[in-house]
Amino acid sequence: MCVIMSDVFDDNNDNEDIEFANREWNKLNKSLQKDGFKDGIHEGRETGLQKAFDLGYKLSFDPFLTISSFEAIIE
Repeated sequence: MCVIMSDVFDDNNDNEDIEFANREWNKLNKSLQKDGFKDGIHEGRETGLQKAFDLGYKLSFDPFLTISSFEAIIE
């Protein structure tokens, strides 16, 4: 009895393997793009908030220092 087994390195499945690899690559690429956009949006929000906080702190520090000095004199 002779059983013919397909060769592990058979060329018939090359096209299927390439198509499968291309589909997997496209899924991975799409996923990474989505993650990149999400990270970019988050980073942009963080940067904008930090800049606004820094500006507000800078603008309010001197007036509050002056007010605190007057309050210390009054007490």
